[in-house]
Amino acid sequence: GNVSAFRVTNDGLEFLNQVLSAGAYPCHLSATRDYLLVANYGTGSVATFNITNGEIETCNQLCQFEGDGPNQDRQTGPHSHQVFLDKNYIYVPDLGSDILYRYELSARGRLGDSPLRTQLPPSSGPRHVDLHPTLPIVYLINELSSTIAVIDRHSMEIQQIVSTLPENINTVSTTAEIAVSADGAHVYGSNRGDDSIVTFAVDQMGLLLNPSFTKTGGACPRH
Repeated sequence: GNVSAFRVTNDGLEFLNQVLSAGAYPCHLSATRDYLLVANYGTGSVATFNITNGEIETCNQLCQFEGDGPNQDRQTGPHSHQVFLDKNYIYVPDLGSDILYRYELSARGRLGDSPLRTQLPPSSGPRHVDLHPTLPIVYLINELSSTIAVIDRHSMEIQQIVSTLPENINTVSTTAEIAVSADGAHVYGSNRGDDSIVTFAVDQMGLLLNPSFTKTGGACPRH
């Protein structure tokens, strides 16, 4: 439950300091020069920290999520899985409650009090997001249901949900990572179990079509 800071030097990494993440099982972070955001998966929270001369100060804000889902193996409580920074906003997928949060951020990295929420279908398990480079679209990959949700960035309403898996698959599979190509023409997702990367074409509205599948040549691709 710690986060650490290092200075990059010509000889490698120089340790600066380490602080508690203010929660259990931190799994993802985003940083600017002035502040750090951390997703604590185990306790389902997001912690913010100021950064001074590269060093992390103690936690100055903690947003604790609530809720659960129908999957009793994975959704007995909130599980924030990512803090995706986008200028003045941060997106936080909560795998435990099937919710994607979008918070406004202050100049010092403090989260606003009234986040927008996108409720996913039960047992979706939202995990990670990525953004289209030109269209107002968020792509959210759902770990437990092996789906990708296409979400409007302004309204945070779901426009489309598609499966990441081939038809008639008999293997137990979950997803891990999502990525959008630099030109916005394709969206990729990793399937752990089917052990494949799905590639979708993107139409002019940002919707996904024409999935194709590439085997990864190894088990359980996480990224």
